[in-house]
Amino acid sequence: MNSKSFLFTCCLFLAFCFHARAYDFVLDGIYYNLINNGDGGVEVTYQEEYEPTYIGNLVIPPQIRYNYMDLDVTAIGDKAFAGCVNLWSVSLPDGVKTIGEEAFAGCEKLSSITLPPALTMIGNYAFNSCLALQSLTIPKSVVDIGYDDTFSYCPSLSSITVEEGNPVYDSRSHCNAIIRTANNELLYASSATIIPTGVTSLRYGAFANCLVTEIDIPNTVTKIGEPCFVNCVDLASILLSKSITEIPDNAFNCCYSLKEIDIPSSVTKIGEGAFSDCPSLESVILPKSLASVGDYAFVGASSLQSVTCRSTAPCVIPSSCWLSPYASSEERDLFHENVTLYVPIGASSNYAFAAGWDVFGNIVETAIPEEVSGIERIDRE
Repeated sequence: MNSKSFLFTCCLFLAFCFHARAYDFVLDGIYYNLINNGDGGVEVTYQEEYEPTYIGNLVIPPQIRYNYMDLDVTAIGDKAFAGCVNLWSVSLPDGVKTIGEEAFAGCEKLSSITLPPALTMIGNYAFNSCLALQSLTIPKSVVDIGYDDTFSYCPSLSSITVEEGNPVYDSRSHCNAIIRTANNELLYASSATIIPTGVTSLRYGAFANCLVTEIDIPNTVTKIGEPCFVNCVDLASILLSKSITEIPDNAFNCCYSLKEIDIPSSVTKIGEGAFSDCPSLESVILPKSLASVGDYAFVGASSLQSVTCRSTAPCVIPSSCWLSPYASSEERDLFHENVTLYVPIGASSNYAFAAGWDVFGNIVETAIPEEVSGIERIDRE
């Protein structure tokens, strides 16, 4: 074997060893990595990536002894408990300062966890898809929470509290949510969240999979992220902010219980799939300001009975706005016969032959009441 072949074989062997063993040592059934050769303590890790290394109720000690050294447990490593579907609870020692990316992702039966008082950072996706997690208290020491779905897809989560004195985050007015204080952005919600007045934006997926039944978005909110309310299957009623200009792509996708939506006069654009797969949706009211609607915006609204347009001039919409391009002729006939389009007096001819609006077989002219003004609306304090 020549020298190049030998070096290549050694590299493959080392790579295999590194992949096969993602930990430095194991003690009492818990896997650890040394941090800075032990100078920074140790982090808890996994035996095999995404394998159910840990089950049941786990207590992590504050300090361990290894190679004649007393080592503090200071971190929960990336993916340490990821995919541990039979992990019920974890007791973290007070000295843990960081929780890594995907640390508890997919721990479907983890119902509660107490975050330690020394904690400063929680990584992206750390508690993503913890289906049984019910409550969460963010210590005042935490100054860095991952922006990418750290607490998303936790449908049982009904209580979120940020401790008083946190310099970066808050849960003002007992709102049951995490808000970034500096820019008033609501980052993560729960099934009991009430959006307080003063919040200016809702993060991408902020309410995803939350079991909320009604939402009042105050007029201080100017931006809703994609897909903010996706899979809120119990959401039956929503009052939108009169300060938003766009309803983004997939914002209310798969809101199975949503029955009606009144788009405020500030909105000029409805994104692709914004209200797709909302089978209980019966009534849609569109404002004069609306300029465009994306593909599949209302596809899957199988209970739709009426669409009311406040404008005399139809906005530009694609042919796939109301029905999928793959809809059967029977589905198209049912829509044509059963859904009524209400338009201002004198505007029926404008809609009858307009692209995207010709799917409506029943167009009725009527006096449409003006939208409720912002003064009449009472925002939550």
